[in-house]
Amino acid sequence: KDKFEKQISDSNIFFIFKRQFQGELGHLAFGRMYSGSLKYGMILASVHGGFDVKVTNMNRIRANELTKIDKIHAGDIVCLNVPEKLRSGDYLVSKDGFKKWDQVLPQGYLKSAPVFYSSLDFETAADRQ
Repeated sequence: KDKFEKQISDSNIFFIFKRQFQGELGHLAFGRMYSGSLKYGMILASVHGGFDVKVTNMNRIRANELTKIDKIHAGDIVCLNVPEKLRSGDYLVSKDGFKKWDQVLPQGYLKSAPVFYSSLDFETAADRQ
């Protein structure tokens, strides 16, 4: 058990709590780094979608300002540019950590469709009103 818990804690785990489309920046995922670290260019796996996501743009959030950064660590809250098909509530994990999730989550969880999810993306500011 201790060996398995160490393997999970050593994995890179990023939880997406909000998705948003923002004009010139494109599709953004706001999330928190639960464990490990991320750096520019890493390739992660989506736990729910099962597809790969390359970390191409990371921004630290301060009020309405986004500052580009190259690396984040556990506890950091940032936004990433992500593919449109990625949804709120998803986890991005290191590719080697992806196979371990089936041991942590309830049986069938990764294969089942979400009970409910909704996402609204606005193309222009006029659409938001």
